[in-house]
Amino acid sequence: MVIEHQEVETWTAEARDTVVFFAGLAESFTADDLHAAGLPPEPHGNLLNAVLKRAAREGLIRKVGVTVSKRKERKGGYTGVWAGTRQAA
Repeated sequence: MVIEHQEVETWTAEARDTVVFFAGLAESFTADDLHAAGLPPEPHGNLLNAVLKRAAREGLIRKVGVTVSKRKERKGGYTGVWAGTRQAA
């Protein structure tokens, strides 16, 4: 399966916007929450993690814990718990 570059760029921009929105809230969130809010499945399995790590490097979010994913696709795997920083507010 060939993943179109434009598809990846479009999805990444949407994911970043969703992360920025959640970062501005006064509560922690997980990737599960981003998907529950309507973020479509990523065209490549590691893209959301890359978006989250980049947002953390930029100081918008910070990792505050780990929990078990509630998404069926994750089969009980762990997922990070993130919170916005003052910079994101």
